[in-house]
Amino acid sequence: MPARCSFCSRLPGPGAYVVAGPKGVGICDECAATAHTVAQEALRPHGTDRLVTGIGRLMTNDPSWGNFFGVIEDAAVAIRKGRVAWVGSEEELPPQLEGLPRLDCGGRVAVPGFVDAYSQVAGGTGSSGTPNGATEPETAADWAGRLLAGGATCLSVSVKSRGDPLEDQRRLSTAAMLGEQLPLKVVTSWTVGPEAGFPSPYDPSARSILRDVSQYASGLSVTVGSGGFSSADVRKLCASMGNLRKRVRLHGRPGIPSDVVRSVRPLAVQDMTELDESTLEALRLQGGAVVVLPVASFRSRLPIRSLMELGIPVALGSDCLPGERSVTSMPFLAWAASEAGEVPIETALWCATFGGAQALGDTTRGWLGRGAVGDMVIMDVGHFYELAYHPDLPMVWELIREGDLTAVGQSG
Repeated sequence: MPARCSFCSRLPGPGAYVVAGPKGVGICDECAATAHTVAQEALRPHGTDRLVTGIGRLMTNDPSWGNFFGVIEDAAVAIRKGRVAWVGSEEELPPQLEGLPRLDCGGRVAVPGFVDAYSQVAGGTGSSGTPNGATEPETAADWAGRLLAGGATCLSVSVKSRGDPLEDQRRLSTAAMLGEQLPLKVVTSWTVGPEAGFPSPYDPSARSILRDVSQYASGLSVTVGSGGFSSADVRKLCASMGNLRKRVRLHGRPGIPSDVVRSVRPLAVQDMTELDESTLEALRLQGGAVVVLPVASFRSRLPIRSLMELGIPVALGSDCLPGERSVTSMPFLAWAASEAGEVPIETALWCATFGGAQALGDTTRGWLGRGAVGDMVIMDVGHFYELAYHPDLPMVWELIREGDLTAVGQSG
């Protein structure tokens, strides 16, 4: 049996193994899991062709159009094999694209597919601090479907550790399966902290638990500060995750030390109630985003404007938790962020699209331009500001996922 993995060249750690193949080639369990993920993605259908016309106002989030939000009036979008092939004024549409299957939006507004940067649809922690919400696949799929109907084309699902690795694996698997059951891009995140009985990062068992469970997750979320790990523990834990090729998000109350941000380089931070200048500067330099939860923080002012003025992207999370927090409409979430953050609705829509994609480290979503994923949401209004008139009503007229019509909106 080969002593090292032929792909990563590492020796297997305690409890790990290398599977022997022909001609002395071997693969470790971590590389095998990665290969499985890549193969599954390759086998998945890769979208379709679509020509979207009659868009009254299109938010592309591409500043090259002369404004920060990249708004184009009387626009059209051409999608080929699930990716955006052309964007512009409809009167300039290239003739060779005229024959694509067409959707006429009738003057409605359109934005890139919404990105929910934080949900707990597979079960999480309620306001009492105790485990709560869905753990059964059927319930999780039901709530994820509601978020899809509410405009989310990409969904981050957080699964908080309950101190039982097998249970955590099961819930992460349930979350990951949502992307196969529904026309959703699902990004799973495993949240760990000492309050759930997760061992110290210096405990020998921590490494094996991380290796075994994290293969079911896209990334790791670590709690730091009050009720969480110390700065030294976080650095040790995240160093281990770096070896496992996982990206990290930090949850910190009241704040996160700047040295942790500099050393960990998180994709995003969340739950900070105190915004220290040195921490924000470190976050800006590292390119990290701040995830805010407009519904959970509705009675508090959200620092969206000040963060974006500093050059720090802001993302929106529904914090949807079955049985406790049930907001599933992304247009409503954007309206709530606009109110609580005292920013224009266009800014909130940017946070719910491009900002969310940045918080997940996805450069292909949250904007509309050549090469971007062909996800779009057409809303049943003629101007963005009209979203504030009836925030309680269904606003999604049609949702396009990689060029496919999902039939979750009001168009049919």
